[in-house]
Amino acid sequence: MLKFWPRRKGAAAGKPAQPAAAAKPPAIPLRLIGAAMGEHAQEAAVKAEMSAWMKASGQGKLDASPEFWRTLAQATSATRELAASVGAHGGLAQPSEAALPKLQLIALLPAEWKGPWRDAAGRWLQHQLVSAGWPLERIERNARRNQHPTQVLTALKHSTEPCLAVLLACGAQADEGAAALLLADSEQAALLGPGPYPLLQSVAEGRADPAPHTPAPGCALLRTLAQQAIKPLPVAVPMAATAADALHLDQAPAAQPLHAASQA
Repeated sequence: MLKFWPRRKGAAAGKPAQPAAAAKPPAIPLRLIGAAMGEHAQEAAVKAEMSAWMKASGQGKLDASPEFWRTLAQATSATRELAASVGAHGGLAQPSEAALPKLQLIALLPAEWKGPWRDAAGRWLQHQLVSAGWPLERIERNARRNQHPTQVLTALKHSTEPCLAVLLACGAQADEGAAALLLADSEQAALLGPGPYPLLQSVAEGRADPAPHTPAPGCALLRTLAQQAIKPLPVAVPMAATAADALHLDQAPAAQPLHAASQA
């Protein structure tokens, strides 16, 4: 005689009860510490600097197109501007590096860039943060292909770890420039200076300027990046459990090109 276990109320016949999903940590309000544009930069100077740095560090020579160097020069300019703010973090005055948060470098680079270009660019942009005083061991670099800004920002907002991040995006064309945002939770923001620092949500909605001294076209591009970062996550994109997971996912859809005119 077959013995049937009593079905638990509300459970489907023949299907075991599923464990309850773990509660997602509450979202952390992210503040905009700084914003930078890299529209006008001297690619020849950046190419010479990076080539010398790669040779000195044993990375060899990078064979890349003129468009790569032009875009990288813009990204370098924007990253350097925000690196100066990162270098003012109060935790750098502490004797132990362990007290510092992990600085997330999230670089949304052109999707058509080859693997060696992407890797070299990520390391070079990371070098700008190290040159500003941030320890290499406390930086998590993410320059992978096919990232979505909403995915990484959602993971950062729901992380249980302190949040300090540089979000960089390059336009699909070199003449579209590069935009970068320095984001932090309230605790890290207090360690970067007195502020005031607007909420990222306020910037995206146009209730606060991304940067007081940014030219009008630059403000539009920076606001576009902020808007992309807070958009609802597309259904096809899996939600990462942690910020670290998001920084190592390869299957997210490609980041959309930034077009300032459409969001002005």
